[in-house]
This record gives sequence, C-alpha cells and structure tokens, in this order.
Amino acid sequence: TLHVLGCALIGENIYKNVITNGIVLAEDGQKMSKSKQNYPDPNIIFDKYGADAMRFYMLSSPVVRAENFRFMENGVQEVVKTILLPLQNVYAFFSTYANIDEWQATNTLQPKTDLDKWILSEYEELRSEFTEKFEAYKLDDALRGFPDFVDSLTNWHVRRSRDRFWTSEISAEKISGYETLHFILKNVAKMLAPISPFFAENLWKNLTGNEVENSVHLQNLAESAQQFLNPELSERTKLLRDTIKLASAIRTRKKIKLRQPLAKLSFALSGKIEFTESDLEILKEECNVKNVVILDNLDGLAKQIVKANARVVGKRFGKKTQEVIKAGKAGEFEILENGDISLVGEILSGNPDLNEFEFGFECAEGIEGDGNSNAVVLLDTEISGDLALEGLSRELIRAIQEGRKSSGFEISNRIEIEFATTSAKIIESYEKFGKIIDHDTLTVARKKVEEISGKNIVKVEIDGEEIVFGLKVSG
Repeated sequence: TLHVLGCALIGENIYKNVITNGIVLAEDGQKMSKSKQNYPDPNIIFDKYGADAMRFYMLSSPVVRAENFRFMENGVQEVVKTILLPLQNVYAFFSTYANIDEWQATNTLQPKTDLDKWILSEYEELRSEFTEKFEAYKLDDALRGFPDFVDSLTNWHVRRSRDRFWTSEISAEKISGYETLHFILKNVAKMLAPISPFFAENLWKNLTGNEVENSVHLQNLAESAQQFLNPELSERTKLLRDTIKLASAIRTRKKIKLRQPLAKLSFALSGKIEFTESDLEILKEECNVKNVVILDNLDGLAKQIVKANARVVGKRFGKKTQEVIKAGKAGEFEILENGDISLVGEILSGNPDLNEFEFGFECAEGIEGDGNSNAVVLLDTEISGDLALEGLSRELIRAIQEGRKSSGFEISNRIEIEFATTSAKIIESYEKFGKIIDHDTLTVARKKVEEISGKNIVKVEIDGEEIVFGLKVSG
C-alpha cells in the first residue's frame, strides 16, 4: 500500500530497505509471558546495565535478521564487560596522562611506533567491515568485530603503551600514542553513535568539547585509516600474541605466576612469518624470560603429539578410532596449512569449535611445552635462587603499587618509603633489585626501620615472607 501511494503521489518507491525482526524469546526458549514471569524486568535491566548495553546486545543478535532469539541477561552484562566498560577505561587512561602532560588534540596523525601502526591497521579493518555491513543493513555482522578490536586495544595497545606514558619526558613516541588513541576513540564513538547513542555522545564530548551544538550525532562517518592498513603487521602481531598465550598457558598449568622470571623460552613457528628483533624483545618481556631461543626442530627437547577426542571423532572413524589415537600419540601426523591434522589417511578438523583434538607434548625434564598449528613453545620452568629473588622483587613492586592506590596518591606522585622486615630473602631482594623497585614505584627515598608508625601502612605476606611498608608523598 505504501509503495502504491508513493508511486501515485511522487512517482517513487516510498522506502528502499526493510528490516524484519525475529521474535525475542525467554531464556528457556519459551514465549515471554507475564503470567510465567520467565523474563527479567526491562526497567531493572536498564537501571542495572544501561539502555546502550541493551541496544548493542539486541542489534548484534540474530533477531535483526528475522531469526528467533533467546534473551539472556548475562548477554547484556557481557556487552558492558567486553565493550562499554573497557572503552571507558581506555578513555580514562588516555585522559589521565594527556592531562598530566597538558597535551592538546590536533588533526595530525603520524604514528611513530609499530604498536600505533598496528592498532590503526586493526581499526581500519574494523571500520571498513563495519561500514560495509552497516550499509548493507547487516547489523549483527557489522558489530561482530568489536569484541576482538576492543580486546586488542585494551589488552595489547594500551597495556604495551603504559611505559611510554609513565615517563615524564614528552617524546615523539608519546605524542604518537596520544594522537593514535584520540583518533581511535573519537572514531569508535562515531561508529557506536547509532548503536549505543548515549555512551557514544558522552565519549565524543569528553574528547572534543562539551558545547551543546557539538554532538557525535551530527558528525560524518568514521574516518578512514586506509593508509595505515598493514596485513603483514597484523598477521605477525597476531602470531606474536598467540605465542605469548601459549607460554601463559604453560605458566597457568604449572602454577607459576607471570611476575616470576624464568630462564628461557624456546619456540618454533610453522609458517612463513618471522619475528623481528623487536618482536623477540617483546616476547621476552611479555613472557618474563631471560632468553629467547628460535628452534629449527624439537629434537632432544620435546615431541609434539596429537590427542584425538575419542568422544567426538569416534562416530566418524568407527573401528579406526584407536588407530587414529595411537598415531597421534606417536607423533605420526602432519599439520596442514588450514590447521587440520592428517594422520593414517584421516583428517582431524582444526576448527576449535568442533573440539576434535588438542596438541600435547612429551618434554625433557624441567621443560614444559604447548603449541598449536602455527607455533610450538617450550618453557624452562626451573627457578634458580637469583630468579626467585627477582620474582620476589616483582611482588614487592605490586604491593607498593597497590599501597599507592589505596593511599589515594596521584599517578605522578613521587613517594618516600620506610619498610620493616626480618626476612633475609626480602632484604637480599632489595639489595639486588632495589633500584628497579624504586624506579617502577616512583620511590625517591627508601629506608629500612625496625617499626612502622603513622598512616598509609601496607602489610604484605609474600610466599611466607612478611614486610610492612610506610608510604608518604615526597616533599
């Protein structure tokens, strides 16, 4: 009827696109019913998580492509946890240091570091995908890349940028970091404007000014960063992060904290990508090891095996299942380019959602391993005396930083410390690593005393070793 009226009155179709929504069901898959009370009160959801989180959750769900959808409150909570709150924290991080340095935004964007170039490449991938899908009215597909991008921004770019923002020097690398974060946050606000309008408006005004006429909803589309698109850098960084995750998995399995330094990490890559010297330094730092060794093979150190999931593949392989399992454990397999495993004439899918297999390792004594189709990582897990003392120093740094925070000190405050302890290990750790502890905690004066009095007292027990700190702002 609308098309008939449109053609009759103005000679045109009255609209170009139609989005048909599916039915929003209760979490149990039943129709939402007041009598059954099988759904949460929307007003409570709005009060608890905000309307923006609800909008993002619904627009990223199958309901926008005419499919039925089970509404789950924890889905709204997950949007807050993985998208909105992390972005707010990135802004808080950026604004804190930018205000300390009295940095003023400009229209320039000249990234000086691989880290900034990488996140701009990741941003451009997100922006181009978002724009293409949004213009095609595929709203759920348009939002699919946000969780991974926000994770990359917060857990890699911002975390790896802390040291350059922490220093008092206004360097070209620091300015590059400010320009990059400002550009990304501003344009993420533009992308989120039709999705989470209140959050986007608040973020935009915080970044650009609070004038009434200055609204994100009056802006053009997010700016292109096509010139920074770098697939090779993105792929190399992804492999680097995956390698670090493998090392982290070994630590978790062996219950070794990341703050505890280890002697050596050895790794081998299966593809054509090679890490740069800078990548190797990052690998050493992120995995907290003294040395990194590139392996051509695992001879004498470990044997990689495949553990087939009999429950999953049993129906497909039938009587041959045990033969597949034995071949995998014997190391008689080939890793294909797509991540699948070929063994005894059969294929195990590398799709992690299918859970058909996992890698395992038979390692030499004192070595633990983990890997996937792209990389193998071996960690020397033996902790010598000096390594233990250095690990203790990292725990002392953490304790002092938490004391700074609980005492309400500003990030830039220099502090003075008194400490009391009878622990020979803590005293030895301070003797060996005191300068590093002082540097990382902005300590300008440190004194060992018999007893601590006054306020801002921090009591800590680290692996059975006790120490008491007294903190105060210097000057």
